[in-house]
Amino acid sequence: MGKRKSVIDMGVAHFKAHCTAILPEVKATGRVVRVFRRGELLAEIHPPTTRPAEPLFGRLAGVATHMGDVHSPVDVEWDVLGE
Repeated sequence: MGKRKSVIDMGVAHFKAHCTAILPEVKATGRVVRVFRRGELLAEIHPPTTRPAEPLFGRLAGVATHMGDVHSPVDVEWDVLGE
């Protein structure tokens, strides 16, 4: 395991006033920011994870199965009304 990066704690007013500068810093440094209001934890801001993009086409390949002909009439009579 790597060395744990430090966590930055700040109040909600400070985060609100400086969020446009804080968010790029979180991404660049990998540090976590915890936002508090009156001592209660409101949010934790983590850097984005880097993972390869999942392809849109073909991602459901193999999920559906062919069950037979769905267009032809069925040879079974149904008693729909229960009579």
